Amino acid sequence: ISFPDWLGHFMGGKLTQKDSLQHMFSDQSWSVTTDEDIKSVWADPNIFVSLMLFIMFQFVCTAFCVSLPVPAGVFFPIFVLGAAYGRLFGEAMTSWFPNGI
Repeated sequence: ISFPDWLGHFMGGKLTQKDSLQHMFSDQSWSVTTDEDIKSVWADPNIFVSLMLFIMFQFVCTAFCVSLPVPAGVFFPIFVLGAAYGRLFGEAMTSWFPNGI
């Protein structure tokens, strides 16, 4: 399977779902991190754009998989989707209130 260059890493992936979930639960803000592993995947073109595209594709793919007439794991993709929403909210709070509330 071939994915387009720019959007391909959101659809097909440099990361497995387990890896993306580990990134979502990392204990540091992605906008100020020095971890090159996280920056290489999520900071291109922007952290917020990357997260929104990830959430969009994850939602569509999860909805498609749930509608298939075969037994499939639904819990973990929904867990990853919720973690992505939480990460997006946390990154927004970090950029809006850099010194805390």
